[in-house]
Amino acid sequence: MSWALLQRAALDGAHTAWFDGMQPTLVEEARRSPAGRRLLARSLAVSAAPVLFGSVPAVLPQVLRNGRWMLLPGATLETLALDIGAFAFAPAIRTRVDRNDVLRLRRVLGAQRYAGALARHSAATDRADAAGDALDAVIGCDDRLFDAVRRRGLAEWIAFVAASHPVAVERLRLSAPPGVAVAAVDPWLTDVGVAHLVSIVDTEAANDRATGSP
Repeated sequence: MSWALLQRAALDGAHTAWFDGMQPTLVEEARRSPAGRRLLARSLAVSAAPVLFGSVPAVLPQVLRNGRWMLLPGATLETLALDIGAFAFAPAIRTRVDRNDVLRLRRVLGAQRYAGALARHSAATDRADAAGDALDAVIGCDDRLFDAVRRRGLAEWIAFVAASHPVAVERLRLSAPPGVAVAAVDPWLTDVGVAHLVSIVDTEAANDRATGSP
């Protein structure tokens, strides 16, 4: 783990919408050349990720050294965000017995993620009422349901890492379009719940690097 690796992963995984005025195809082309990458990095340093791209510490902060999830591609981060979101919505998901609701949840979340939400043990800190209201608002549309679960997962995740280091927040914020990844003001999950899911991914990432897996 190094600052340069964090910058590389964040630049590769940054959503194209962060680069104002550039078509996605131009962003992808720029990512393939050193000069283009420097241009994109300077753009991110202005506002989207000023700590990660606007500074180079002499020593990587200790709190970042074990955050292997920050090196993962954007698609993998989205998968974990959905896992966390389903975890947060679990109290509301378990109350849905209408056939259409069940079919939609299984279709949007995937059978394994849906089964995990059903199996999750409710803690006293679960915000069942808030989760139920939020699910009511989106259960009628696949796209809205997917977006709500992803946004909730990112919100819970950012709230969890916010106290550790701003680079962790910037890495998550860049993985989604501007305005999507925003910290939860009133988290539904405890830090323990989020930490458990993130630790699994950190372990898998470490194993992949040890075995040379892509």
